[in-house]
Order: sequence, then C-alpha cells, then structure tokens
Amino acid sequence: MDHAAGKYRVTLLAACEKDSRIRISVGKKYKKPEVPATGGLGRFQTFDAGTITIDKAGDVTIHLEPVRKQWAPVNLRSVSLALEK
Repeated sequence: MDHAAGKYRVTLLAACEKDSRIRISVGKKYKKPEVPATGGLGRFQTFDAGTITIDKAGDVTIHLEPVRKQWAPVNLRSVSLALEK
C-alpha cells in the first residue's frame, strides 16, 4: 500500500465465534486489538483497532498475525486505514 506519513485509524471488518486478538504491524510498530465474538464466522462487524503511525511516505506493508494463547479463528474481510487530521 502506498501511504503518506502520519497517524492512521485502523478499522477491521471481521467475524469470529469467540473473542480473539490479532497483531497488526507496520515496520517495528504494532497493535494487538481485540476482535470480540460476533456470533459466527459469517456475522461480520466493523471494529476500531486503534491507531498506528506510518513514519515514512511510500510503499507500506501491513502484517496481520494471531496472538498466541489469545487467538480464535477470525474471518477477516477487510482492513482499512484512514489518515487522522
């Protein structure tokens, strides 16, 4: 993804049967937001995953991975970044 430097609000569209936690990282910065149970893997809800800062403009890779011992299967439909003003 090509983004300007700045602070971004991260939003997830996800579904899961049990509460879960994922790690979202950009470079060395990361967040571990909770993804609350939605009632099933097909029942999607939008979640605010907090903010993350991108230090340098340009091509950015976002990594998502499970947090061990706090993870249950998550059906992730989308991840959105919105630059905060």
